[in-house]
Formats: sequence, structure tokens, C-alpha cells
Amino acid sequence: MHVDGERIRLYPIPTTGDTGAKVYFDYTLDSEVRSPIAASNVVSDLSNAPFSRLTYQTINSSGKQWIARYTLALAKEMLGAVRAKFSSIPIPGADVTLDGSDLRNEASAEKETLMTQLTEMLESTSRRALMEARKEESEYLEETLNRVPRPIFIG
Repeated sequence: MHVDGERIRLYPIPTTGDTGAKVYFDYTLDSEVRSPIAASNVVSDLSNAPFSRLTYQTINSSGKQWIARYTLALAKEMLGAVRAKFSSIPIPGADVTLDGSDLRNEASAEKETLMTQLTEMLESTSRRALMEARKEESEYLEETLNRVPRPIFIG
């Protein structure tokens, strides 16, 4: 294949017996060449997260950290359920009381906190929030530039 301006040449030339043959090619626009989204297959931000099922390897470190914390909360909840089922264990001379309900309550609070943090983060990185942040930044820049004296043109 050879690209010459707006023309693409295919070698070898398809024969007439290949009816229904299709040609697929990947391309990148000049405006997207320096884009971090096009340059990497790693999810670095919510803006370039695919809508398909994510694999763990493509999630960035902060996402993996959130998953680990949520997994810990789920493990605490399951351990609390087991400890609640066997709330007291008889041992020679006494009983051992397990804290299953406390552990489940703690795990529920952690899960709720993590979900709240995730929701807030998703809302803060939504397209609308990012556009509002850019608007505020441009307004502050305009205010700053209006304070700078403009040169006087004498011609």
C-alpha cells in the first residue's frame, strides 16, 4: 500500500475474481497524533475508558487501588457474616465472643464511602465539569490579561 496525498494505492491490484473483497485500514488524523488517548491502550483517565469490559491490566494505578480497597471491604463483610453466624465459641473455662456485626457495619460504611468517592470522581471528570473548569480557567486568564497594560501603537 502506498499513500500519495489523498490517494491510496493498493499492491497487488485486486483481480476481478475477488468479488465482494473488502479492504480495511486503520488511520490517525494529524490532529490526533499527539493525543495521549490515541497513543496508548492503557486507560489513564475516565475520558478514554472504553465502553466494553475492562481487563485489570489496562486499569491505571489509582483504579487498581480503588478496586483493592473495595475488595477489602467485601472481604470484611464476608468475614463479619461468618463471625456473626458463630458469634460465641466455647473454649475450656470460658466463651470467646466474635465481633461479626461490628465488622459488617464497618465494611458497609467503607463500601458506602468508596462508592461516594467514585461517584464524586466520575461527576468531577464528566464532560460538563471539565468544560466548566476550562471556562473558569479562560475567564481567570482573561482577567489577568486585562490587567496587563497594552502597548500604544504610534504610526
